[in-house]
Amino acid sequence: MTLGLGETSDPALFGGNWRAAFMRLPIPVFIHNSAGNCLAVNARFTELTGFTAEDIPDLRAWAARVRRVPEDEIPELLRVARERYAGSSAPQREITVYHRDGARMIWLVNETGQVETAPGEMAIVSFAVDITAQRSAEEAAARRQREVDAIYAASPLGLAMFDRDFRVVRINDALAEINGAAAGDHIGRCIFDIVPDLRAQAEPILRRVLDTGEAVNDIAFSGETAKAPGERRDWLEHFHPVRAETGEVVGVGVICEEVTARRAAERRLSAVMAELSRTLHLFRVALRAADVTAFAMDRERRFIWVSEGSWGRPAEEIVGLRDEDIFPESRWSVAVPIKDKVLAEGGQQTFDVSTEISGRRVVLQIRIEAVRDENEAIFGLVGASIDITERKAHEAHVESLMRELSHRSKNLLAVIQGLARHSARRSASLPDFLAGFVKRLDSLAQAQDLLTNTNWQGVNIADLIESQLGYYDAGERARLFIDGPPIQLSARAVQNLGMALHELSTNAVKYGALSAPGGRVDLTWGVDGAGQADSTFWMRWIESGGPPVTTPGHRGFGHVVTQDLAARALLGKVTLDFSPQGLRWSLVAPTSSVVDRDAPGLGNHA
Repeated sequence: MTLGLGETSDPALFGGNWRAAFMRLPIPVFIHNSAGNCLAVNARFTELTGFTAEDIPDLRAWAARVRRVPEDEIPELLRVARERYAGSSAPQREITVYHRDGARMIWLVNETGQVETAPGEMAIVSFAVDITAQRSAEEAAARRQREVDAIYAASPLGLAMFDRDFRVVRINDALAEINGAAAGDHIGRCIFDIVPDLRAQAEPILRRVLDTGEAVNDIAFSGETAKAPGERRDWLEHFHPVRAETGEVVGVGVICEEVTARRAAERRLSAVMAELSRTLHLFRVALRAADVTAFAMDRERRFIWVSEGSWGRPAEEIVGLRDEDIFPESRWSVAVPIKDKVLAEGGQQTFDVSTEISGRRVVLQIRIEAVRDENEAIFGLVGASIDITERKAHEAHVESLMRELSHRSKNLLAVIQGLARHSARRSASLPDFLAGFVKRLDSLAQAQDLLTNTNWQGVNIADLIESQLGYYDAGERARLFIDGPPIQLSARAVQNLGMALHELSTNAVKYGALSAPGGRVDLTWGVDGAGQADSTFWMRWIESGGPPVTTPGHRGFGHVVTQDLAARALLGKVTLDFSPQGLRWSLVAPTSSVVDRDAPGLGNHA
């Protein structure tokens, strides 16, 4: 602010009392003579700084107290001031001053030339405008602008603002890259001149936001980009109104989120869910084929999962209920005390109950086992029941046949029990237990289906491999290399090799070679010394090209199945090598413990 006072030294300009005029100004005034002595300050000066003329008798005190200039810098400041006073006028300047309590202010200062206050006596008037609030606002605006700039620069999302004519006002590099042009080349241009293919879908949405002032979210876009032609990419775009201070909608803001990976994951999840549905169906079929009804209960003995079976009502009506709510007393009076004991003490129990289902008298054999968490606390139980009515009724007439059926049923229950126990030991929760339990039961059920189809007379090794690895998708199958002669496996070999192959294949997809695009698995087998009494069967599972392998810190259930159970059941030796280049598993066993004794010769190499 300049009043032009440097152009005159006539005291009559203010009615003969220029000092009084300055003292009445609503802005800070500081008057001193050419020698640097303070002559007066006005009330506004004292109000803003807390200092009176007595507090600042000269320019040195002004510099030290009001401006808080370091002592060693004051001489230079005074020298510059004297040079300024020697001229006819002084430039407007911005300075920092302080209230005596420490509050900081910014003033815009103007100075008059030397004004004659009395014959031979000259004075200089400095007056200022407090622009602290203005500068604070400017700094805040600049800070907000920097923050916006930083957000635009660092955001992984595409960001832009358009005016009402869809001209680009602002855009970040992330969105510019999607559009295939530099950010600077967007500014001032209509967005549809840059990406004309968007007009049909995007223009109606932009106009809707402008017309209604309401945001439109989660609009899906799909297509190619200039950077990656031929590659499909997916985005979700969100449009929101940009308003002026008056509330008027002056443009549209855009947030563009690339969801290509998410969409791909959703498609994969859909495929997995379809496969899970198929697996659950096969699991139910397997349970029906084995005449097994399975269930799980919580600590309050409420059913939390049941398979289809001998319930006397639809399975979905059982969940959430207890034995007393479902069955007649003749059935639950036997089952409840045994289940309570297992829940209290742990372990497992097998018992028979006689009951009536749909008007028919049946006998069920039920096997239950406590399920424990990682702290060995019992949090529920799992069980399976088998309808043994026919076995009981015809036991006297077909004793030998029923002994075989009993053996097979108990063997199956023992395997299920082992699956449940080992799965539960590593499960953090009941849902986690069920997920692993169902998959392992499905693997066992696949082997059971094969044996059932051949009347337990042996299974071709190729059929067993297909049953355990058939769930692989096309990409995984392309990286699976299988080679070996046709061999008819014994029932024992089918069950144990099937479980081992299930654990190996599951591990390969989750953590091993088939979890990475470049990985592969070689599954080979053969017989050394075929035709000789001491011939040996061998099988190898070798992974390569996958993630680096490290030896696990503990022996999980998969380790037990692939090494201990397979070796013990087939009277052989298993080697499990966690080589950094890939997992290596091999089995060597007497041919007599693997091949069905009633099968013909081993045949030619496949």
